[in-house]
Amino acid sequence: LAMYYVGSRYVAYGFGSSGSTLRNSSNLVTWTTNNPAIGVGVYCVAQLGNRLLAAGYDATNPSIAYTDDGFSFTNATGIPNTKDVRGIAANAAGTLAVAVTNTNSNAVDCIYTSTNGNAWTNRTGTGGTNTVLGMVHWSPCANAFLIFGQQNFVVNKTTDGYTQTTSVNDTLSTVLFNNLGSQSYVASSPTVTLVSCLNGLMPPIVTG
Repeated sequence: LAMYYVGSRYVAYGFGSSGSTLRNSSNLVTWTTNNPAIGVGVYCVAQLGNRLLAAGYDATNPSIAYTDDGFSFTNATGIPNTKDVRGIAANAAGTLAVAVTNTNSNAVDCIYTSTNGNAWTNRTGTGGTNTVLGMVHWSPCANAFLIFGQQNFVVNKTTDGYTQTTSVNDTLSTVLFNNLGSQSYVASSPTVTLVSCLNGLMPPIVTG
């Protein structure tokens, strides 16, 4: 689904029927499977500056881990065990990352932010449309994070991760956001963000 360059290694992220996989290589020929210290599975990844972040679910350890060398991962702090992180993204400047958990609203316990990918702070979402959170994506054309609802097509826009305004609220569209993270369903250019949907619906276009 995505490939990153971290330290001196390439890291590829994929998702299949057997779960998520992170593999690294120094030459794009020989690949080694990473162990990101997230027990149940990695749902999404993001790159914050030169640091790669992996997020998912782990009943024992924090649900976000990071690596600076593309090989060895360290558990992050500030996010409790059992948090089911379904989305993670970083801004273009590499100064802020946002993670969202699969819970019932955009209020407390659903949004976490970090400036370094290591220490995370729980935030209370304000403004926007209150919805079950599905994922988060950095949009260059909006110059902001887009936080998506898991069910109806709701998009909240934010620059700090939690002070939100509603960008889109389309209750007729069902969005394919569940387990796999933002790399699967959203793509951005400097002028447009495209989002895929279920049931044969045309992809919504977010321009800002």
